[in-house]
Amino acid sequence: MKIKLLALSFVSFAAIAIGNSAAEEPAASAPLEEPRALSPDHYGASFRLGFNINASFKNSGAYNGQGHLVPVPGQGLQYQNGNPNGDANGNRTYEDGYIWRDSSGNTLGYSRYWGYDSASQYNPANGTIAMHSSSSPGVDSSGRNGDPALGFEISYQRDFDTKPDRRWGIEATFNYMNVGIHDDAPLTGRGTFLTDSYQLPTTEGGGFVIAPPAPYAHGPDLSASGNPVITSTPASRTMDPVVTRITGSRNLDANVFGWHVGPYFVVPLGSKAALEVSGGLAVAVVLSDFNFSETIMTPTVQASVAHGNSQSQVGAGGFVSGNFTLALSERWKILAGCQFQNVGRYDNEVAGRQARLDLSKSVFVCAGAIFSF
Repeated sequence: MKIKLLALSFVSFAAIAIGNSAAEEPAASAPLEEPRALSPDHYGASFRLGFNINASFKNSGAYNGQGHLVPVPGQGLQYQNGNPNGDANGNRTYEDGYIWRDSSGNTLGYSRYWGYDSASQYNPANGTIAMHSSSSPGVDSSGRNGDPALGFEISYQRDFDTKPDRRWGIEATFNYMNVGIHDDAPLTGRGTFLTDSYQLPTTEGGGFVIAPPAPYAHGPDLSASGNPVITSTPASRTMDPVVTRITGSRNLDANVFGWHVGPYFVVPLGSKAALEVSGGLAVAVVLSDFNFSETIMTPTVQASVAHGNSQSQVGAGGFVSGNFTLALSERWKILAGCQFQNVGRYDNEVAGRQARLDLSKSVFVCAGAIFSF
């Protein structure tokens, strides 16, 4: 009986031991998983504020001498642009008169194809008629800025090497910003007031032919009653400086599309933070609209002019960038940093005026996020 009880106890102990051993062994159907490798592809989006983006407006208030109405055979009175130095035919047009080539070809240096506006131009003692024309090269308005310029940037990064203490690869980005620069400061410039004096012929008695009373305008042909001639080129010329005052506004609006490509390097600053540095080629496409509206005032002239022009240009240069990143999870990071970019200068010209957008020393402050697939 004791032998049977001992045998039964041994069998029971063995069965419990085998069961416990089987329970402690891992199931063959649940192998351990390999750690997942991080993606080498990173996509980012950031908001950018641009600074040190300037514009200069050149030749503001520039003007040439105004023209005059001239009787043209078969066409009546026609406005002709100011040209005190004469065109290819020797026709000279002023603000207050004209001396053109007559039907005789200005025989002996005289022309009957002339006219003037005011009695004040006539000096009977000297037998001269004064013609006037004023002009100005304009004045520059520089250092106007559109800070801050608002924009954004989308980036793609591809890792080529990852080490515990560094990471590097190639980065490509697209960015956009809008630049709006307005200038309405009154300006003061310098101009020239030109006076050409034309000589009437002398008479047999030693005086001068009397000029017809102003306003006077005659065509190129000899009239039935005759008409006096005058020298076809100036007998004398004076040029006096004048002050010009310019009021109005100048506006430049530009949409700037840009691309960056170049290497980047990442240095860890702990388990979650890192410093990222990049640089390389920068390309920009600038679509600009330039318009101005001005009133120009001198002692003898008041004129208003307004024009506008649209233009597209492409430029290239370089950039450098530095970002601080902070990991929020295995896939997400946030970034903050700055960029320096030089993509040159861009000119938009119309009616003798020029607006120059300077993107050669642009600085950007950036903030955004990076996602890794």
